[in-house]
Amino acid sequence: MRLVRSVSPPSARRLLVAALALAMIAATALLGLTSRASAAEISAIDPASVTITKCTNGDVAECEKTQASDSDMSDLYLWQSVRIDMDWSAPADAKAGDTFSVQLTEPLSAYSGSFDLKDGTGATVGTCAASHDTGLVTCTLSDYVETHENVAGSLWFSAQATTATETTRNPVTINGDAVAKPVPGVIDVGDPATQSDSKGGWVNYPGTAGGDASVTWVVLLGSDSVTEENGIDMVDTLGSAQNFDLDLSTLDVTYAIVGQDRTDEGVSVTLDSSRYTAVLNNDRELALHLPNLHTEGLVPSGTEYQYRISYTTELLDAQDVPAGTVFRNSATYDGKTMSSRVEYANIAGGSADGTIPVGAFTVAKTVEGVPADVASGLSFTVLASYEKDGQQVTEEIVLSGDGTPSGLSDIPQGTVVSLSEPQVAVEGYDFQDLEFTAVTENDAIVIGEGGDSATVTITNGTLRLGLSNTYAPPVEETTTPPVEETTTPPVEETTTPPVEETTTPPVEETTTPPVEETTTPATTPATTAPGTTPATTPATTPATTAPGTTPATTPVTTAPGTSPATSGTPSSTTQQAVPVASGTPSSPAPQGASVLRLPRTGADVAIWGAIGAGMILGGLILVGYARRFRDSRR
Repeated sequence: MRLVRSVSPPSARRLLVAALALAMIAATALLGLTSRASAAEISAIDPASVTITKCTNGDVAECEKTQASDSDMSDLYLWQSVRIDMDWSAPADAKAGDTFSVQLTEPLSAYSGSFDLKDGTGATVGTCAASHDTGLVTCTLSDYVETHENVAGSLWFSAQATTATETTRNPVTINGDAVAKPVPGVIDVGDPATQSDSKGGWVNYPGTAGGDASVTWVVLLGSDSVTEENGIDMVDTLGSAQNFDLDLSTLDVTYAIVGQDRTDEGVSVTLDSSRYTAVLNNDRELALHLPNLHTEGLVPSGTEYQYRISYTTELLDAQDVPAGTVFRNSATYDGKTMSSRVEYANIAGGSADGTIPVGAFTVAKTVEGVPADVASGLSFTVLASYEKDGQQVTEEIVLSGDGTPSGLSDIPQGTVVSLSEPQVAVEGYDFQDLEFTAVTENDAIVIGEGGDSATVTITNGTLRLGLSNTYAPPVEETTTPPVEETTTPPVEETTTPPVEETTTPPVEETTTPPVEETTTPATTPATTAPGTTPATTPATTPATTAPGTTPATTPVTTAPGTSPATSGTPSSTTQQAVPVASGTPSSPAPQGASVLRLPRTGADVAIWGAIGAGMILGGLILVGYARRFRDSRR
């Protein structure tokens, strides 16, 4: 019997708790990853290095040329410009995207714009951006800080006195703390209206007017120049690299009574556009007709007033205006011409520097198979190839055979150096082998296959390698005397005369007549008379027959005067001679048997051939009879 354990499903509450726990773990992990990967605000500016200097004549175009110093700021007027300088250094653990910033407060506000912090090679270390609206200047570091050490520099930017104050302020704040660099009260001289005619302008740097770079031009005309009852005509002409805004939305015509301050409320009066005319003859020329305000009844007769005409022109390449670019403008009226110029200047800048972490390596030479006094006087050259400033270079490292190490230093970390050595001949010795070895145990040293080359990836510190050359005394060569070559005379070819083929004549086939078998009646064996020797057939020794001859047949005869004795029956039978084949000795037949021996010739082959032919012939005859029989039955 198997026991089954039942498990109840988890409750909805438990599932909810588990899900929340997992979500919290995931969120914590995500936040951890984010915090490690995101950039950070770092403390990089040295507050003690901050200086505030009034630009020459308070002109922002002069700020770049003004020497930084803590000059007297007691004569700073509203809208004048100052230069703010400071030093900075990135911490050792800084990374790309880290930022540091400066906050300006009243009475100063930075000019909007951006600028780079570059090192001596032109590499961008960081980029800074300033905002006129917020007064914040923020610098963002590049990945330069991740490949260099001791990254530091300086920066400066221009600011404008935008608020009139009567008390001293510390307008620079770093890392949340105000720097003790006081600026006294900013003097507001106002903008009093006068009878003088003048023309001027200023550059609106990117972001200052809420857009791209532009130039604002201002023309002031006193009522003494408006001599005609019907008013005055003026033509304003732009210089190169700028255009009028086609809809004239930036044109502003106001007037104020001479002696009053335009900055005071109600002093500056905007002239209704229906009372003057403005016509664009082309993108760079504006024709303007202004009325006589006395005739118009807007200003009491005898009261002096001053026109103020302002407009903003577009720059043709507002995204990339080189520093030092000059823009010009001229106004012609009543036979008079007024001209003005403004310069697009650098309003901020900075510098940076850093050292690339470097390393070194050395190679020590050992020479084997050569006496020490000889080895110490030898010189070897190792070739070191690597990339330097984007170019592949090869440097020579001269090594002494006495084992003194030599190498290269101040090579940027991460550089891969390939090492090799051409063979060096030593007089009286044969070169055998060379082999690089890693003295410093470090994966940055890789010995090539066979040991005749090596690569080194530069790290911090010095990597040490060894390089051994092996030589051996030359092997004495033994000379074997040459063997005299003997010439064998040619063998005369002898021609063997053809052997005459002899034809053996066919042996005549002799037919031995059959021997009649005689039946000898049973008789009493003959008794030889005493003193009588039975007759015997002398054995004849066969003569050797020359090839090609027929052997002679020797007849067997009975010795004269003798006859075999018989008992009771006289015998007069003569024994027939039997031919004997050549080369076969004859021997007497066994007693009591009559044996016929045929000579061994080609007769047996002929007999068998004849038998075969007869069988074939008989078969053919039978086949013929069979066919005839079959045909007859049809």
